[in-house]
Amino acid sequence: MYKQIHLCVQIFEHVGNLGDQGAGALFGAIFYPSYLPVYDAEGQYNVFSRTPNPVSMQDINDKSEQNGYYMNFSLDVDIIKNMLSAKVLYGLNKENTSRDSYIPSDVYYALQRKSRGNLGYGKRQQSTLEGTLTFQHKFGELLDMNLMAGMGRYLDSGDGSATFE
Repeated sequence: MYKQIHLCVQIFEHVGNLGDQGAGALFGAIFYPSYLPVYDAEGQYNVFSRTPNPVSMQDINDKSEQNGYYMNFSLDVDIIKNMLSAKVLYGLNKENTSRDSYIPSDVYYALQRKSRGNLGYGKRQQSTLEGTLTFQHKFGELLDMNLMAGMGRYLDSGDGSATFE
């Protein structure tokens, strides 16, 4: 009886800050006319059509973050050399997000001048467990047999909460 074992482990982590409305400010900087003043006659940020004033985007407070990791483990075992082998695979993916944002009432954002905020979080987990057994054997010149049997289990869970105003 011949046994050979191969183990593979992969672990990855990602951490990020979603930042202070960079896309909105960039959109405003590109499409907001440069000839318009920053403030109107009443001291409020100027708005051009539906385009927010890019300077006003600096007043938005957004402390959104995300992080997570995923891991994969696989184990290959040759039970009988060139005839019977087994493989087990386990994978895990976890992700977390949190949001703490505030838009002051003097900022024209999402087509309105309105004070609003958001507090929220979310988490998600996905896992995979798979196992296979493979039989390979050649019986003379006429029959070459390859059989595989396996099963898997796939779980997904998560929850979250958000408050808007």
